[in-house]
Amino acid sequence: RVDYREDFLDLPSLERQGKLKDDITLSSDIIVGFPGETDEDFEQTLKLVQDTRFDLLFTFLYSPRTGTPAASYEDNATPQDKQRRFERLLKAQDEIVAEKQAAYQGRKLRLLVDGNAKGSEYPFTARTEGNLLVCVRGDDIKIGEFIEAEIEKTSLRCLFAHKL
Repeated sequence: RVDYREDFLDLPSLERQGKLKDDITLSSDIIVGFPGETDEDFEQTLKLVQDTRFDLLFTFLYSPRTGTPAASYEDNATPQDKQRRFERLLKAQDEIVAEKQAAYQGRKLRLLVDGNAKGSEYPFTARTEGNLLVCVRGDDIKIGEFIEAEIEKTSLRCLFAHKL
C-alpha cells in the first residue's frame, strides 16, 4: 500500500505559509468500501479529507470488477456500512466545498470558455485555471476563448459569473 498522507498533510501548512499559489486547486479520487476497509481506515480517510480540504473530490463506492485481484479479496463490511461511510464523506466534502466556493464571491478570474450550459441565464460553461466549473453569462462569448469574468454567486457544484 502506498501512503501519501504526509504529502497531503503538508499542503495546508504550505498554504498557510504562503508558499502555494492562491489559485491552486486540490483534488483527489477516493474509493469508499474497498475490501478490507475498517471503520478505523475510513475515519483516517475522513480526517485526511477534512485536514487537506480538497476543492474537488471524486468519490466512489467500491464495486468488484471481474478479473481484478480485488474482486477475490475478503470483504467484511456490509453494503449498509459502506453506504453510511460514503454519505459521511460526501457530507464532509460538501461542507468544505461550500466554504471554499463562497470565498470566490466577487473575485475576478480568467476563464477558458469550454461549452454550452444547460440553463439560459448562464448559457456557457468555463473553467478556472484550477479546473473549477463556472457557468457564465455576457455578450460576445465564444467557446475556446479566454475571458475575464467576475463571480456573482456560488453553489456546491458550480460558480456563476458574468463576463467583464
